[in-house]
Amino acid sequence: ILDGSNRIVDLNKEARKYLNTNTRLIGKQAEIIIPNWDKLANMYYEAQPEANLEIIHVVDNQQFWIKVEAFPLQGHQGAITGMMILLRNITERKQVEEKLQILATTDELTGLWNRRYLIGALKMELKRAKRYEQPFSVLMLDIDHFKDINDQYGHAAGDKVLKEMAQ
Repeated sequence: ILDGSNRIVDLNKEARKYLNTNTRLIGKQAEIIIPNWDKLANMYYEAQPEANLEIIHVVDNQQFWIKVEAFPLQGHQGAITGMMILLRNITERKQVEEKLQILATTDELTGLWNRRYLIGALKMELKRAKRYEQPFSVLMLDIDHFKDINDQYGHAAGDKVLKEMAQ
């Protein structure tokens, strides 16, 4: 909890854990303690009613994703008297999102980018080539008679050939 001057007036045990500190924080300015305070404060003061950030925070060489949210505290007659900051560990969610992104953009067998990724990357690179007035080239490879490999030696052998080609 922050007062109207962005000084810490209260925090719980979990907040201390996320901030990796046992030092006395009451009365300290938020920008000294809260990671990426400047970004959060800018959003908050630009009249976004519920400002939030997702940041990477490192504690004892271990990386965590923390969602930082700010909510106004109002006193009598609606005057803003301070701010409540919520810190949530969203590391597990971020890890799942990363795995889903990999699954959505890569081929499971070869580990190469899939068609979905290729189309997006080609669009982006084509725009870049136009913007910088640079030539643009695409190289595609085909394995001749690949169906014959599957038919003669089986799909397991075909998979092995695909993995080798991907390497």
